[in-house]
Amino acid sequence: DAETRTLFTEQGIEVSNQNTWAMSIVPGKKLGYQMWRPNRNFHVEFDLTTEVPSPPPPWGVEPIE
Repeated sequence: DAETRTLFTEQGIEVSNQNTWAMSIVPGKKLGYQMWRPNRNFHVEFDLTTEVPSPPPPWGVEPIE
């Protein structure tokens, strides 16, 4: 959006104005996202078929029941 492009320009990272993002979802199987621009391609996929235990709550925070 225009605000993000202005921020990138003000921060001196104009190359980020070329970023294009995409997401993919295979329900119950995987979630993926990707960012690409000239000379860079970043792609991540999460396996949704294997449950991962939740980490403990941070110190000083009561668990949510």
